Amino acid sequence: SVHTREYKLFQETLRQMRERQGVSQNELARLLGVSQGYVSKCETGDLRLDIVQIHAFCDALNVPFLELMEQYESA
Repeated sequence: SVHTREYKLFQETLRQMRERQGVSQNELARLLGVSQGYVSKCETGDLRLDIVQIHAFCDALNVPFLELMEQYESA
């Protein structure tokens, strides 16, 4: 569920990763080939991401998947 404390922590980690890379939601959307609204919904929990989508976010941001997971685990 997107309503667990753990998923909310993941959403925050994902958003922070994007911001640390200096990428706006609009830019990330362009890199992913989706709308800005889609990125926003992913970051706010309106949409739940699966592992393939998470990997695409990491690839678009040039962040290794394991780095995102390490940040999530240490939060």
